[in-house]
Amino acid sequence: MVKIEQVLLRLLLVLLGIGLFGYLFFTLNPENLVRFSSLAGLHRPAMIGLALAQTTIFVILVAWRSVLVLGALRTVAAFAAVAGLGFAVEYLGTSRGWIFGAYEYTELMGPQMFGHVPYIIPPSWFAASIPLFVWVSHLFPGNVVLRVGVGAALLTTWDLALDPAMSHLLPYWVWSTEAFYFQSPFVNFVGWFLTGLGIMLLCEILVSAQRARRFQQRWAVVLYALSFVMPLGMCILAGEWWAVVVTALGLLVCLIPAIFARLRKPGSSLFGTSAVV
Repeated sequence: MVKIEQVLLRLLLVLLGIGLFGYLFFTLNPENLVRFSSLAGLHRPAMIGLALAQTTIFVILVAWRSVLVLGALRTVAAFAAVAGLGFAVEYLGTSRGWIFGAYEYTELMGPQMFGHVPYIIPPSWFAASIPLFVWVSHLFPGNVVLRVGVGAALLTTWDLALDPAMSHLLPYWVWSTEAFYFQSPFVNFVGWFLTGLGIMLLCEILVSAQRARRFQQRWAVVLYALSFVMPLGMCILAGEWWAVVVTALGLLVCLIPAIFARLRKPGSSLFGTSAVV
C-alpha cells in the first residue's frame, strides 16, 4: 500500500473512532450535551461533517487504487457508469418512491443535487461496489453468474447494517413507506439487489473480472469490512442486536457458494492471504 493510502486509511480509522465515540457519548447520552454545553452547538455540524469526511476518504481510497491498477481512463469510465446509475436510482427513489420505496435524505447528508440526492451518495455507490467486484472476481474467477449474483447480494447485505443505523438510530434519511426491517420496507432490499445486479454487470463490462483480479483480494475484503464499522458499531452501542445478527446471517448466506468452492479447492482463501501493501 503506497504512503498516501496508508495515511488516508489511518485517517479514516480515526474518524470512524471519533464518530462512534461521539455517538456513544453525546447521541446515546444527551445529558452530556448539557454538561458540555460549549460543545452542544457543534454536535449536529459534527454529525454532518464526519459522515461526509468518512465517505469522501473511502471514495478517494477506492479511486486512487483503481487508477493505479486499472488506469485513469478505465477508472473514470467505471466511476461515471456506477455513480451515474447510483444517482439515477436514488433520484427515482427520493423523487417518485420508485426502486426502493418512498424516502428522502435529510440535511445530515449534506448538500443535494436537484433537491433530492446528496452529492456524496453517487460516488459512494462506486466506492462500495468496486471492492465487492474485486472480491467476487477472486472468489469466482470462472463464473460470471455467481460473480454478479453474490456481488449484488453482498452489496444488499451492507444495507442490513446501514439502514438500522442511519435511518432508525439517526435520521440521515427517513422513510414514508410501511416498515419491514426497522424503518425500511421490503421493496428497499429488492431495489438494492436489482441495483447491485446492474452495477456488477457494469463492472463486468467496464472493469472485467480478469482486470479486477489485479487488485489484491485482501484489499477488497478490508475495505468492505471497513464499510460496516460505523453502522454495525452504532447498532452494537445502541443494543440493536437484531440488526447485528441479521447482517451476520446475511453475510454467511452470501458466502455459502464461496465456502463450498473453497472446500473443493483446498489451500484457497475466502479473504486473501497476502498483506495489504
